Amino acid sequence: MQPIRFENGLGKISTPAPRTGEGVLVVKAVPWGEVFVCGRAYGETPVELRVRAGTYRIQVKRASTSEERRVMVKAGERRSVNFAKGDAR
Repeated sequence: MQPIRFENGLGKISTPAPRTGEGVLVVKAVPWGEVFVCGRAYGETPVELRVRAGTYRIQVKRASTSEERRVMVKAGERRSVNFAKGDAR
């Protein structure tokens, strides 16, 4: 699944009503990194993406490391995912 809309930065995409079947995925990282959602690049953190409800593979790449997580976003939800260097979640 690909995002419906994305923005670099925070607070640019409002959380949709549950009846839309969509949510917002917010990706942050310290230090910053390049964001990939389901293999597609979306620029540097922080990034907000309006997505259809579902599960997404999020990857943050930095110069020497790469971290990946699977994240579920529910309809009407604003889901924040934080990547911190060395965080093993």
